Amino acid sequence: MQLDTAAPLQEYRELLQHFNQTSLELAALQAQKAELARQQQLVELGEISRGLVHAMRNPIHTMALALEQIPDTAPALKTLIEQKMQHLNRTLTSLLTLSCAAIDRQQQVSLKAVLQDLALEFYHAAIVLNVPADIAIAGAESELRFILHVLLSNAVEASPAPGSVQVSLQQHRGYYQLQVYDQGTGLTPAIAQALFSPHVSSKADGAGMGLYLAKRLLQLYYHADITLENHSSGGCVATITFTTEAA
Repeated sequence: MQLDTAAPLQEYRELLQHFNQTSLELAALQAQKAELARQQQLVELGEISRGLVHAMRNPIHTMALALEQIPDTAPALKTLIEQKMQHLNRTLTSLLTLSCAAIDRQQQVSLKAVLQDLALEFYHAAIVLNVPADIAIAGAESELRFILHVLLSNAVEASPAPGSVQVSLQQHRGYYQLQVYDQGTGLTPAIAQALFSPHVSSKADGAGMGLYLAKRLLQLYYHADITLENHSSGGCVATITFTTEAA
């Protein structure tokens, strides 16, 4: 809060100037306090994450070894299990990166290249990409891949066969907007209200962590945010807005 210092008396002007300076200093201290609190939260999250990841990766490794012993009588099932385990591993890695600011996030990552690669994983679904090849985001490819995987996975699981998932990426003045449309039944009010909270999921076997982790990564490191809402024509649309330097 800043006051007008155009007072008729010098004494009043000095008092108002002193008040304004004090207000600026208090605002700076408040910002520092908020930043320290955020850093403390990341430290605590890092400690919890490391313990959780260590506890979960041991059984995942055991499962991978056991999977190698299963005869190839059901190759499609083995492939599906391997993909789910790989996704779980990527989720654990992304959980760790929430508390790690030392990761190199300066490389230019082509969103189209990542999306095309992910589309191969969802070979059983019809994924239509309307994404320019010349748009790249500064960041860590592993993180962006995880975020996009979350959106595609949710959209594919929500869309009944032979429905398609539409992905578009548009450049606007000051931001990029990536949208993923599914053909599902939409969100219920209860799920929509707490969608980005941890452990909230509309899927019976869902852990409810994907969207939460994706949103936190976007907010912490990419000057971006994510929304998910029902679309007027049916289904849901997930939107990521990446703020660019021109903003």
